[in-house]
Amino acid sequence: MTEPTPDLRPEPPPARRRFVLARLADAVRRQDWFTVLVEIAVVVLGVVIGFQVTAWGQARSDRAKEQTYLRQLAADLRQTQREVARVDSVLAPSEVAMSRLFRAFYASQLPPTDSVIAWVERSYLVSVVLPVTGTAEALVATGDLGLIRDDSLRSAITTYLQTAEQSVIIQSSNREAWHRDYGVVRSEIDPYDLAQTYFTPSVVDSLSRNNPDFILPPERERSPYRFRADAFLSDVDIHQALFRVFTSKQSLGRYRTRLHEASGELLLRVEAQIEP
Repeated sequence: MTEPTPDLRPEPPPARRRFVLARLADAVRRQDWFTVLVEIAVVVLGVVIGFQVTAWGQARSDRAKEQTYLRQLAADLRQTQREVARVDSVLAPSEVAMSRLFRAFYASQLPPTDSVIAWVERSYLVSVVLPVTGTAEALVATGDLGLIRDDSLRSAITTYLQTAEQSVIIQSSNREAWHRDYGVVRSEIDPYDLAQTYFTPSVVDSLSRNNPDFILPPERERSPYRFRADAFLSDVDIHQALFRVFTSKQSLGRYRTRLHEASGELLLRVEAQIEP
């Protein structure tokens, strides 16, 4: 049984197009130029209207996409501000301990040894704020930044990304310097003494007996080296290392503040463009 031969004839144009073309051809044969012009005008007008409808639909889609980006960007900026506030709150006691420790070098009366050890351990806290920039980065990477209709806002977004990147780089650099210098400060104190600023003797005893990974013994029969507050607070190397630590923490604080201000300024501009 032979298979039917496929029909390779071109598909006829739609009925409406055939009707328009037939009328146009008939008008040309009759040399009815007015009708020809009218038919051509109708065709052109239809094409123009089609383009306008398409453009309107695209503009509406772009506007909706822009609003989605703006809302996501605002959420990122609010999260960054919350993170800055959280870190500032967490580090506040550490900043106080650092200040008391540094002032002790200049005090006429030697503070208690336990206080000096506690200040050293409590000031041993640092953190880097990583801004949430996913939406801003996506806008730039995908080319969708052009969807943002406000020229100044587009510029502000790229500027903020540069500020955020610089903040992360400098914060990371200061944190590395902080760890290096603070190692010098903490090296003067027996870890057993440092641990007791967090744990009571009973907790140390329990951890020592029940956790094989806990390095401190249940009881300290002797100290490998005796901490002397007067020697510690007279050591020029400790003093200079502590000053560098203080400088690093100050720099970290300044860049957190700068990041908070930059994110807040951009947030206000973004929120002004979000439609209700």
